Amino acid sequence: MVEWFKPAACPKHLSPEQFAALPDSLLVRELRYQIDRPGFRVKQITLGMDALRCESVEGVLKEATMFALAYNLVRLLMREAAKRQGVSVRRISFIDALRALAHADGDAPFPVLIVNPERPNRREPRLRKRRPKPFKHLREPRAKYHATYALQTTTALS
Repeated sequence: MVEWFKPAACPKHLSPEQFAALPDSLLVRELRYQIDRPGFRVKQITLGMDALRCESVEGVLKEATMFALAYNLVRLLMREAAKRQGVSVRRISFIDALRALAHADGDAPFPVLIVNPERPNRREPRLRKRRPKPFKHLREPRAKYHATYALQTTTALS
């Protein structure tokens, strides 16, 4: 579980009334798993909500709604699997449930999901091993960037 805090200053896209109506913090469940392939770097996968792809308010709301719908469907599958397998829902693997839904067949029997081992008092820090690179993000089409960069280089050389 991760707590996200409201920024100190009101963002430009919100009115002061909308900003005041927001809660001071949100408690969210952060999910990720790793793909280990020999000869390749370990790749971390999350639900993909670290950067939303839509730009309009309506699009972002639709995207967030679909993520919530998919998340709740996975949690429902986990709850049913926990009941059938006689274990706590906390021990059912979220990633295994997600994969079972992604490859579900309507005629297949209910899947038996992976049960994680009992790990009392386990606390893992939320830290990054690899730091982000110190490069700026590309925020415009690459062709426009190249044209601007070429113009700056030509101007600097003359």
